[in-house]
Amino acid sequence: MLQALSAGSAYRRQVGPLVDRNAVVDFVFLDTAFPRSVKFCVQGIGQELGRLTNHEEPLRAVGRVWRRLNRLTKEDMTQTELHAFIDDFQQQLSCYIRQLKRLGSWSLAHEALSLPVRCPAFL
Repeated sequence: MLQALSAGSAYRRQVGPLVDRNAVVDFVFLDTAFPRSVKFCVQGIGQELGRLTNHEEPLRAVGRVWRRLNRLTKEDMTQTELHAFIDDFQQQLSCYIRQLKRLGSWSLAHEALSLPVRCPAFL
């Protein structure tokens, strides 16, 4: 995971030289100082959305993502459960991205949306 994000050096500087599964998950998902962490990115999205008009629904979606991250209990997860969490999380984010794109298209074109994109709730 660290290699995929080119985060090995940043991890060692911030966490230490030993690579620990739980510490890596914390760093990649929950670290608010690491610019490529999920939580850092979600926080930035929330800040940018707050500056836009008609941002209530997207901000609620970002809040759901934030709460899901805060409930991450990797210590109790097996490797399979962690992978399932990551897969579910990616699917949920993809759904929210589709919602944001539809909102952006509507806002820019001032057209009514036909059917809203419905995202399943986070587990």
